[in-house]
Amino acid sequence: MNRAKLISLTLAVLAIATSQELRAQSQDTDYEQTVTPKSPVDFTSRIQYPDFEQGLTGWVNEAGFVTFERASWNGVKDGKCISGTYYLNLYHSSGLKGRVVQTVKDVPNGVYAVKAGVFTNTPGANIFAGDNIVPAVVNATQYYTAYALVEDSTLELGYYSTHEKDFWSVVDNFSLTYYGNGDDARQLYQEVSGAQEAEALDKIYGCLMEAVDIAEALLDDLGGKYFDDLAAEVRMAREMFERQQATALEIEAQIARLNELISTGRQFKEAHDQLGKLLGELREGIAKYKDAGSPRRLARAAQLLEDMQDAYYYIDLTTTEEMNSLATRCKNMLEQLPLPDFIDDDEKAEDCTRLITNPGFENGSNGWVNDPIFDDCKPTNWATMIDGTYMTGSYYMNLFCPANYHAGSLHQTITRLPPGKYHVGASVFSNRAGLVFFANDHEVAIPIGPSSAPYGRFFGIYLEVAEGETLTFGVRTNEAVEFWGAVDDFTLTRYVKDTTGILPLQADAGKEDIYTLTGARKDSVGKGISILRTSDGRTRKVFTK
Repeated sequence: MNRAKLISLTLAVLAIATSQELRAQSQDTDYEQTVTPKSPVDFTSRIQYPDFEQGLTGWVNEAGFVTFERASWNGVKDGKCISGTYYLNLYHSSGLKGRVVQTVKDVPNGVYAVKAGVFTNTPGANIFAGDNIVPAVVNATQYYTAYALVEDSTLELGYYSTHEKDFWSVVDNFSLTYYGNGDDARQLYQEVSGAQEAEALDKIYGCLMEAVDIAEALLDDLGGKYFDDLAAEVRMAREMFERQQATALEIEAQIARLNELISTGRQFKEAHDQLGKLLGELREGIAKYKDAGSPRRLARAAQLLEDMQDAYYYIDLTTTEEMNSLATRCKNMLEQLPLPDFIDDDEKAEDCTRLITNPGFENGSNGWVNDPIFDDCKPTNWATMIDGTYMTGSYYMNLFCPANYHAGSLHQTITRLPPGKYHVGASVFSNRAGLVFFANDHEVAIPIGPSSAPYGRFFGIYLEVAEGETLTFGVRTNEAVEFWGAVDDFTLTRYVKDTTGILPLQADAGKEDIYTLTGARKDSVGKGISILRTSDGRTRKVFTK
């Protein structure tokens, strides 16, 4: 290519570029002069990846979000605000203040509206355009719009975080609308900005009062006691609402404090409700085993019942931790009340039913011996026997002996058992006296069962198995009797020492030790319920408000 042609081509390219630049400038000038609020123009194309379908290019993570990614979890889609395949996912494990921002340059001066769909699980999510910030409502997926006045052809827009604790937010579908640069647009900006700020404050004040209503209902449920901190925050929130002078950030901070105390209060109420339910169960258990239970355990259960009643009724002196500890002790006591004296308190039940072959007869007669034989001894699935309470599964063992026949036995033997204390149980039914449930040399006579479902009852035997001793168990007749019966669902439980527990501290002679309701030692009697124990084992309670 000769020099003349090269110069000619270069001049042509420069002319085209100059023409395009002049056209763009003229276009912006025309926008400022011709666009009005009645005929706005969509400028969303000036934002890079406004819907995050292609990526995060153009967006800057100024705040240092732990999670700043284009995500596609469909669970947050609502088909409108959060739509498409992708959205902006934001997370931080603690409070965070700062922006996700994109700078849009070379735009006409004037009034703009920035719109985006937002979801957030805690207060502190905001949409911003220029210096204007619009807060998002917690747990409400919806569009928010922030207006801006551009006077240097540059607009910053995006997400602004003022979160005070861990949060998760979702942002999608940014849009940018231009309303012009005339007096009518600027007047609209002033009106809309003021109205928008007032509307945002109204929404946040509404959230504040919702939190107040929840807090007051919680205080009413508990008689207005215990939650001094929550009551104080409720008073502060009501004063804030009546004055109507707080900023959005101040209101959000008040909501966050209320929600934190409400969460604590709900945990307290759940513990209190659970304790009330267990109180009734423990009373029933003490009454049930009053005559047949271990006197030692019944005495401990009575003391535990008294401690639980104190914690339940003196709620202004009780903590959630103390009530949960008492609930755990009560559940353990309910398991221990039926146990005989030879099972120690520090021995816990270990399910060893797996050592029994075919305990529910679901695999026929496998593992069981009929000797000397019952006349009829076979698994069956007669549906009326399977009542879902005492005899479960698809099968049970059906037993029959005719009159003046012979004694019978259905049993199984387990060898090489670890020595220790055991419980053998089974569901048994008999229509005549004479059938017994046995384990080694222990036996229980089976009473005559009902003539209609539910058939049978659960029977159990506690025994000790020595080193090298076998365990033989089952049902038998000790003499020739006519009967029809059934047996199902054998169980085997071993009781072993609980090595995870903490041994109680021994009191020094002549000294009165102080404990909480949970059994933890205290240096002095403070607020709440304290237990004072002397070296001779005597105890007394002290209630301090």
